[in-house]
Amino acid sequence: MVAKLKVRPFASLTQYFDAPQGYAGEFGWLCGYSADAAFMDNAAERFSTLTGAARGQLGRFHLGLMTDPSCPLITAVDAPGVLHAAFKSQSNKPFALLHAKVAILSFRHQEERSQWLIRLVVSTGNWTRQTVEDSLDLAWCVEVDSAQLVTPSEETQQACADLVAAWDLLREVRSWFDLRLLSLAEETGGSIHSRLEAQIQVCREATQQLWTPRIFDSRRAPLLEQIIDKAKALGPEAPARNYLAMGSGFFESARKSGAEPEVPKCIVEQLQRNGLLTKNAEVDVFVNPMACQAIANWKPPRTFTLRPAASPVHLFGELSNRSLHAKFVFGARGNASGRLRHSWAYLGSGNLTHPGLMQAMSPLGGNLEAGVVFGAGEQVKSGESPDARVGVLTELLPVQFEREVGTDCSVQAGEDFEHPDSWFEAPPIAWLDWESGDQDGFIKVPAAQWSAETTMEVRLPDGSMVTLSKEPLIWPGPQPRLVTCRWPGLSGFTERSIPVVDGYGRVASTPMPALDIHDVWWQLAAFPQVENEEDPGDGGDESAAPSAHPSSSLVEAGASLTYPIRQMMELLENIATKQTCVPAEDWPGWCSRLEQTLVRAKDSSTVVFFTAGLGPRLNPLSPLRQSCFRPSYAEDASSPAGQAYEAMLTRIEQAWGVHGLASIGGAR
Repeated sequence: MVAKLKVRPFASLTQYFDAPQGYAGEFGWLCGYSADAAFMDNAAERFSTLTGAARGQLGRFHLGLMTDPSCPLITAVDAPGVLHAAFKSQSNKPFALLHAKVAILSFRHQEERSQWLIRLVVSTGNWTRQTVEDSLDLAWCVEVDSAQLVTPSEETQQACADLVAAWDLLREVRSWFDLRLLSLAEETGGSIHSRLEAQIQVCREATQQLWTPRIFDSRRAPLLEQIIDKAKALGPEAPARNYLAMGSGFFESARKSGAEPEVPKCIVEQLQRNGLLTKNAEVDVFVNPMACQAIANWKPPRTFTLRPAASPVHLFGELSNRSLHAKFVFGARGNASGRLRHSWAYLGSGNLTHPGLMQAMSPLGGNLEAGVVFGAGEQVKSGESPDARVGVLTELLPVQFEREVGTDCSVQAGEDFEHPDSWFEAPPIAWLDWESGDQDGFIKVPAAQWSAETTMEVRLPDGSMVTLSKEPLIWPGPQPRLVTCRWPGLSGFTERSIPVVDGYGRVASTPMPALDIHDVWWQLAAFPQVENEEDPGDGGDESAAPSAHPSSSLVEAGASLTYPIRQMMELLENIATKQTCVPAEDWPGWCSRLEQTLVRAKDSSTVVFFTAGLGPRLNPLSPLRQSCFRPSYAEDASSPAGQAYEAMLTRIEQAWGVHGLASIGGAR
């Protein structure tokens, strides 16, 4: 269940990762209490528009995920394209729980490459399958399109202020996590992460420092204190509200005999003290009847009504049995007909508990929480809306007004929240490099991460453990995607999977199948998109691709000397036409795609024609070094882009076995 502003409504949290029409996800940051592989794999597919197989072969990150250190880490095999960062150090944890649930997702237009869109999501639910399938949760979202920033409206400036505030939160959260793998990806795959930061800076400038963000967090102050300030600012002249609804997935502990929940009453008292709620206001508290902790034995004041939460029928059907997990507070001025005006709403991660709402972040008790307060317009409680401008509260929040606790249903305390005792801390070495050999390969510790004090073992395929050293370790068999490593920690040895990075900088990647030369163009023509099909070349514009290759028997027999040359020249012309139009910001990605694709064709019959003495002993790739085959910003070695391109061509020539052969036309 969702609550949104100016964006189409979604029924599922995963749908917030869907790329808008004409866009594909470039990179996104998420933080939350927990996540699982099922949700994150689905989110990465929606976001990138790539299947798991395609993301596994690409071996780069689309989403950066940061969760509470108690959450088991998701590997890049379980959710390809997702970097689940480990917490740096248990001794420096600044919160009781990392509980804030915020995402910033950057999308890029696939044709108009200078156009981008950023989506901000604040959720009450975790990034888990359970949230999608079983919970009643809420989410709030705004979007900023780069086209809107030319002459930003007030609405756009407000959205920019929200986005900048969320970015500042995630920037501090990132400082607590091990992001060495992301630095590797930045070096090998281009600047998509720094590009997102530049986009945020454009949004920062567009706010003109006039707008107060609707999103806030508990790093410096408790959530409730900020909820009150923001609700007051929404309508300084508005009358005190006489209706309040609030709900939570967790309440205060029921362990203390006779203890009553303090937070719901405190919320009402503080709203009244600040002129936001009348003294005799009607208050509805929505709960999970089977698990409401101290609420189960509570005798609330006469103005309070305890109600079971409800699943909206229009979203989940008549037989839905979802449990409340959303955290919300909704205030409004109501009348006898059920019409609600001057309404405002809070939703976020903070439960109606002391760590959730009443305390600032601290390692001794206060969680890191985040939420939003926004004007909710005009509502009716239930039934049908009189017009399109008036919402229906039962369709926006998990509430109902027919049943009461004690009259229509009984309640149980259920289980209290148990603080997890597991801990997933960053390993001393973030990844291991792979180097191919003639038969076996080698596992190597990255030079920048090696330390003589590092004690780390790796498990070989036969199950034995070997201590890593500065020297490469022979690895019997094919390149693994992950290897199991063990190292000493604060409470004994830790054993966990570590990703393996290949020579192209691909993380935990699947093998790239060999290509025939006629398949190469289908991989390149799609850039910046990636082929999702296992067998490229099944479709597309045939006029744009080189002709099909001749049979290997004809080539081996030397029956055709002109066809492989013509085929190669057609491919190079297509490459030149494509790469001269590649924007500078996409150049690192293009060079990476070009190298990986052409190397996969090294054993094709057309390449063999040039290397096996069946045709002229020429370097067929030499035309690509000519300036007319290159974009202006990389037309020679005088620029870093040109230097990187020429180094990449040399590596391809060496893989093909044509490096050092004469250039076509004598040019170099």
